[in-house]
Amino acid sequence: MPMDRVMKIQNRVQINCFSEKIFPEETNVLAALDNALTLYDSFLRDKCRIHWLEGADHNSYFYYVTLKKRKVNKPLSSLIINDEIVTNPDHITAYAVDFYVSLFSEPNHSPIYFAIIREHIPTLVTDHDNAYLMSLPLE
Repeated sequence: MPMDRVMKIQNRVQINCFSEKIFPEETNVLAALDNALTLYDSFLRDKCRIHWLEGADHNSYFYYVTLKKRKVNKPLSSLIINDEIVTNPDHITAYAVDFYVSLFSEPNHSPIYFAIIREHIPTLVTDHDNAYLMSLPLE
């Protein structure tokens, strides 16, 4: 059961402190738990639809309240910043805000980006072909 595996890993983290060896295992287990919860949500949704089609809709309030709680309770608890695991929510928030501010404030047409592209993409058009393509048509 994914929830039991998550609890075991969380207990190991509390006993042994957080390490980079446990981090990938925890990531995989949390992904499996998220997948199981998604399947369970789908099951509940189908169950509610069947119940609604049979004439009553008593489960919908419970279902949507539970779904809303699950969406709220999936916070980002740790992040690797500069090869260091950060668990402080304020540092994670500041890093995320700074990342997106710098991402969207820089112009994407900087020559630096083009130099990187030119390094990794082979040149398929020769200078002669380029001159021919750029020349004006005769007619």
